[in-house]
Amino acid sequence: MIDLETPFLPPVLDDSLASASKLQALFGRARRFKDAGDAKPAPLLKGAHVALVRPPGWDEARSALHAAIEALGGKAVLIRFDETDAVAKQELHAIARLFGRLYGAMDCMALSPSTVRALAEQSGIPVFCGLGCGCHPLHGLGELWTIEQALEGEKAPRRIDFIGDATAQPAAAFLRAARARGFDLRLSRRAVRGAKTSVCVDARRPVWALHMGTRTIDAATRTSNCAHLIEAVLAEAITRA
Repeated sequence: MIDLETPFLPPVLDDSLASASKLQALFGRARRFKDAGDAKPAPLLKGAHVALVRPPGWDEARSALHAAIEALGGKAVLIRFDETDAVAKQELHAIARLFGRLYGAMDCMALSPSTVRALAEQSGIPVFCGLGCGCHPLHGLGELWTIEQALEGEKAPRRIDFIGDATAQPAAAFLRAARARGFDLRLSRRAVRGAKTSVCVDARRPVWALHMGTRTIDAATRTSNCAHLIEAVLAEAITRA
């Protein structure tokens, strides 16, 4: 089983985590998708299918990944992949090449890192690992982008009080990106409600809570922003492929 604390990241996302300029470009692409709304240009995927490669019995719940694929004009296709030691290397490579002909991109969950990398190397299409999973680093970037939007127009120094495990994903990606974006970060043990330019991020539970001053940033906005970020990452990766 893949370790979701260190999910496989394609370069389009991995390079962005520590670069303020690349984060700005990523957020800019996501902003264009968000601002376009229903007036988007011709869908990038144009009816293409994105394979969601999962082990037998996997319970696939609808996520921001599904919304992003549909917004790009594609269709998510659930593929049950029975990963066993009996799958020879040559067979896996043949399967990867077949997937490359049938699908525009792949997203894998609960597969071994070696299998995911083989699919990525042999298919010739973008391959992600758990892009719609809440523990993926991209979700940490989505929370940061939401905070940046909430602070637009504020001139005072930007501060984030973070509560939770700073070493696990997506918290590690969130904190790394926030530093790159110039935030004043403080690790806290309890909720802090401060000035309107101060944000408290409570990451002690799988679903984070974001508080800005005395108000809570709503979950719907955060989910929507995450879907737009996934759109931006998918679009960039498919364009590069």
